[in-house]
Amino acid sequence: MKKTLLIGIVLLISLIGLTACGKPVEESNPSTYTVTFDLNGGGEDSDYPLLPLEVEAGSTFTLPVLPELPEITLVEDGHKRTLKFPEGKVFDAFEVDGARKNPEDEIEIKKDTVIKYLWKDIIYIHTVKATIKAPIVGDTVEAEYSEVLKNYDAKTQTNRPKVYVPENLEYYAYDGATYWYVGEDYDVFRGEIERDTTYNALINFTTTDEQYQFADDVKVYINGAEITDFDKMALSVYAPYEIESAEEKTYTIDFDLNGGEENSIYPVLPVEFDAGSTFIFSRPELPEIDLIENGFYTTVIRPEGKVFDAFEVDGVRKDIDDEMEINKDIVIKYLWKDVIYIHRIDATIEAPIVGITVDAEYSDDYETEIQTNRPEVSVPENVKYYASDESTYWYVGDENDMFRGKIEEDTTYNARIYFGAIDEQYQFADDIKVYINGAEITDFDNLTLWVNAYYSIDSVEDDNASN
Repeated sequence: MKKTLLIGIVLLISLIGLTACGKPVEESNPSTYTVTFDLNGGGEDSDYPLLPLEVEAGSTFTLPVLPELPEITLVEDGHKRTLKFPEGKVFDAFEVDGARKNPEDEIEIKKDTVIKYLWKDIIYIHTVKATIKAPIVGDTVEAEYSEVLKNYDAKTQTNRPKVYVPENLEYYAYDGATYWYVGEDYDVFRGEIERDTTYNALINFTTTDEQYQFADDVKVYINGAEITDFDKMALSVYAPYEIESAEEKTYTIDFDLNGGEENSIYPVLPVEFDAGSTFIFSRPELPEIDLIENGFYTTVIRPEGKVFDAFEVDGVRKDIDDEMEINKDIVIKYLWKDVIYIHRIDATIEAPIVGITVDAEYSDDYETEIQTNRPEVSVPENVKYYASDESTYWYVGDENDMFRGKIEEDTTYNARIYFGAIDEQYQFADDIKVYINGAEITDFDNLTLWVNAYYSIDSVEDDNASN
């Protein structure tokens, strides 16, 4: 009896063991995983239900382009959809395992995965304000065929209406669908702009993205006058406007150097600009003048101890790349800031590790050799200079030839180190002192924005075996 019971227990344990060994192998290495979609308040399109997808285990899954799923393209109201958005919402992003993901991001499928749709509130635009410049007498308006779309036979204009909207608004005047016409036929105008003639502009205002939509009660103002004859189509407003032709006018831009001096080779002359044109501030050269001084573009001699800061127009600061509409004679004033002088450089340098191979390769930027495994130089945090990796390298002896080969023990290597100021305002003083690993260095060149220093250091064994 005992023998029979013992055999039964052994068989039972064996059966459990086989089951325990076999089942996890089958489940832990599935060939596919399931990708499902959480619409998070959105509704399915009955013609394109969002069915779970079987995806090969370990494969890369590309998240849908906004926001359709792979191999499904449905156009609804001019925008691709595969589902109905929640009321007052538009697509924002996806979420996978609590992490935000954007369209076309890639995720690795290592388990059953849920892709959740995230939504954001629509921001409604209730007022459209714009200014439009009158067509200039004598300008020729031409028409050409657009071939953007196949079999698209519409004509587009050159010299379209110049329409401006206030800065930082979430809509713009779309050039491609904004044009001149005469009369009420909406025919694209072509010909020469004539004196004392009224021209009509058809202006298409479009939002910058789908989140911004024109409200049902949107009001349109052009040149300060309210327009009641317009069509609103969710993301566009088509508004016609009548305006008389005008003579071309120019304005003068002059420059106040504010303590700076003219460069005799490139005098700072007043510049004529068409009324309504856009002026872009640049650093700090004037239009069509390029002069390099100490590696920086300039057309003026800076005041002593100063560098360029910004421009000023009518008491308003203007920075590089700012834009300004020219609608009167203006003066652009140069603003300067004090040079901040660096009187001391402190840095540490790691000794070259015995056994490491230092190679050299060509840089396409300068067609010269650069080193791999360069000197590792550190400067204190929050200082106004840095050690330039590209120009810092090892050499041996007095030749300054770039070293290549294996670092050997009990050998002294020389480092050539370039320190550079982080920007033009920070410059190395004439009396600058350089310290590397606590030792004062006297063999260096000071080039205003660069310090070229030399340091000798013995090779060491790699105690951390990190290399």
